[in-house]
Formats: sequence, C-alpha cells, structure tokens
Amino acid sequence: MTVKGLNKIFAANVTKYRLKAGLTKTALASKAHLSTVTIREIENQYSNIELRTCLQLAQALNVEVFRLYMNDFENKAFERFLKKKPKETLIFAVGTIEGV
Repeated sequence: MTVKGLNKIFAANVTKYRLKAGLTKTALASKAHLSTVTIREIENQYSNIELRTCLQLAQALNVEVFRLYMNDFENKAFERFLKKKPKETLIFAVGTIEGV
C-alpha cells in the first residue's frame, strides 16, 4: 500500500462517515476544530493527513481511527466478525486494534 493509496481510502471514508452523520464539510470542520479548506483538501486527496488531524476527524465523526484507513471490503469483513463473536472477544479484538 502506498501513501497515495492510504490517502485515497482515508478521503473516501471521511466523506462516507461525514455524509452518514449528516454533516456538511463546514459542520465537520467546526466539530473537528479544523478549517473547511482542510476538510476539502482531505476529501479531495490534496494533502497528507497528520496524526492529530486523523484523531480529530475520528472523534468528530464518532468512529474508531482504524476505520478511516480500512477499505469497504475490510470494513464489511470487520462488521461480519463483530456480529459473530461473543462480547468478550470483541472487547479484546477492538482494544488490540486500537492499541496498535
């Protein structure tokens, strides 16, 4: 995976989760304490994403950081995994993923 490939996935996920949350770019920018220009640049893949920006966006979108870097296939596979496993396993698995 290249940086360009990760930026593409990240941009698509920010857009997807923003629309799912019913947020405009301006509303997301405000919620994430970022500029509207930054949101536009991220969604159009014009900029590399700093870790701090990634964390701010994940919090504003109410999603785990790792989900912003997963493609649709990986997200769907993870959702299927979550539905099949007992709660204790899920807590361990998500905690492990977030700890990476």
